[in-house]
Amino acid sequence: INAEYMGTHKIAMESECKEVVPEVRKLAIEKQVQNLKFETVCVSVYRGGSISEEPAEVGISGNFQTTKAKEKDEFAAAAQKMFEDKKIQASIELEPVFKGMPFPTIKKVIAVLKKDDGEQDLAPKAGEVTLFDFWATWCGPCQGPMAHNQEMIAKHPEWAGKARIVGVSIDDSIEAPIKRVNEKGWTNIDHYWVPGGWGAEICKTMGINGIPFCALVDGSGVIQLTGHPASMALDTNIPLLIAGKPLAGEDKAEGDHSDSIKDKTFTYEQCREAMKEFTTANAPDISKLASFMLAGVYKKQFKDLAFELVENFLVVRFEWSKKNKDLVAKVKASLNTLFAAKITMRLQDREIVQGEIKRGAKCDKCSASLVSEDQYCCTICKPEKYFCLKCIDNVPSPTKSSELPHEHGLYLIQKASAASLEELRFFNFAMNEKEATEKTHGGVRCDCCRASPIGIRWKCAVCADVDICEACFKIAKTPTDPKYAETVEKAKGVNHDLHEHIYVKMDFGGWINLYPGHQLIISQLQPPF
Repeated sequence: INAEYMGTHKIAMESECKEVVPEVRKLAIEKQVQNLKFETVCVSVYRGGSISEEPAEVGISGNFQTTKAKEKDEFAAAAQKMFEDKKIQASIELEPVFKGMPFPTIKKVIAVLKKDDGEQDLAPKAGEVTLFDFWATWCGPCQGPMAHNQEMIAKHPEWAGKARIVGVSIDDSIEAPIKRVNEKGWTNIDHYWVPGGWGAEICKTMGINGIPFCALVDGSGVIQLTGHPASMALDTNIPLLIAGKPLAGEDKAEGDHSDSIKDKTFTYEQCREAMKEFTTANAPDISKLASFMLAGVYKKQFKDLAFELVENFLVVRFEWSKKNKDLVAKVKASLNTLFAAKITMRLQDREIVQGEIKRGAKCDKCSASLVSEDQYCCTICKPEKYFCLKCIDNVPSPTKSSELPHEHGLYLIQKASAASLEELRFFNFAMNEKEATEKTHGGVRCDCCRASPIGIRWKCAVCADVDICEACFKIAKTPTDPKYAETVEKAKGVNHDLHEHIYVKMDFGGWINLYPGHQLIISQLQPPF
């Protein structure tokens, strides 16, 4: 993006937003849209020898009562026009609020550990507080909250007959939750499976388009809280509901939403000044820690690193995998040492839950033995399908999905991949039906030679974000190549093992990751309006 244009656009956008934002807030009060928040989505721009974040659009988020759907639509249309009139691109996402609504009966569920009992209806029990946790075995972020549910029940035997936790699986089949629940021993939870996945009636009724999603229901069957389990303070709020007390932080009368509409965050200018003052006063410590963590991002040890000052909180956010657990512990200790006494911190680190595959014994196409051989494994098919290199690599380069030797994305498991079989990051790759005569990969660069891959690209399924072009991949397979040692060392520089790690073979751009728990996010605003 042209830096000169973005610099001019940044100034103009900030100026125009000052005029529009107050009017949108007034409209939100009129249309009863609650918890209104503004943030800018930024893009990275190379300017004057360094990379800076420049605003590209305004993001608007908030909530609405399910009985005010018409007013919500009117607000969205009017707010969109207000920004468009100022030549500002805006995206609006408003989520429903279900507080005060009776929890709907879930039809035709099957008890996971008693599937022979057949279909039944699931509803809250009178007099019991119920936490409904919607999840799936393929959802990495769902596993931690479900384990925590098990721990909560175990730690609170006094909840018996007063509160229960219900897991509602939206897996494709009941066999998946049966296997996972038994493997993990999550038997303190009442588990059910609802057919239909995302298309199940309960998902449509509750507006569930992402998991984990929880609904906390009181003893009268009325919803008191919904959302991601990490934001619901369940250890505190479940006992409060059992005791018939208001949820933590609630001090308003039922139905009084006037305060929740009021925006209580800093203005853009205030937040920017507060960040400037804080960073100036703590420049040496921030520089030291940021350099260390940015090096970790470069080495693929961390991902999605962000430092934000939101009101009076310093938010540090990043993702990590279990092989970097010791490094993460050092980072957390450093954060506490450097900043805990100076500012309230919110550490939002997330372990990336990884998958597991096994080696196959024979090729599903030609029946050739795969023992001690490089082999391909389908990223989607269950039971797993395995193929020899000859059946896959000898097919002419495809330009659309119908020409692929196998319709789904394939893992390449190398001879030395034993230690990587339990560290997969990416799952369920399928091909977009659109023809792809262009052999480029949307700006991706090879992590060894820094060239843009043309044709086959090998995406590491173990590292945070590593791609290898076909040329470097072939060099890594040829120890006599003059560039062999240099290529291997460059891969090690980003924490990647060319011979041990597992790859996803991507013949050209157009592959889509069907794993819902993984999504690419353009950097979000620092700071909010």
